[in-house]
Amino acid sequence: MLEPKGRYSAAQKEQVLAGYQERMRLRGAQRVFHVWRQTIIRWLMAYVEQLPALTETLIPVQADDVLQRQSCCLSHENTE
Repeated sequence: MLEPKGRYSAAQKEQVLAGYQERMRLRGAQRVFHVWRQTIIRWLMAYVEQLPALTETLIPVQADDVLQRQSCCLSHENTE
């Protein structure tokens, strides 16, 4: 019968999450780090939950803010 390994150290968890952030896929992380995919998903969910809300990270709107098209798009409109 398989027995649980126990808790992973903070260093192991950091290493797995860093690998995932560097575009490692879940199955690859499972093979390389010998950590079950569902465990990695649980760690990712906990990480995302502790992030601040998007509205808290945006800078406030300024009165002189203007949205502009990029110059590459404007050159196509001028040729017609």
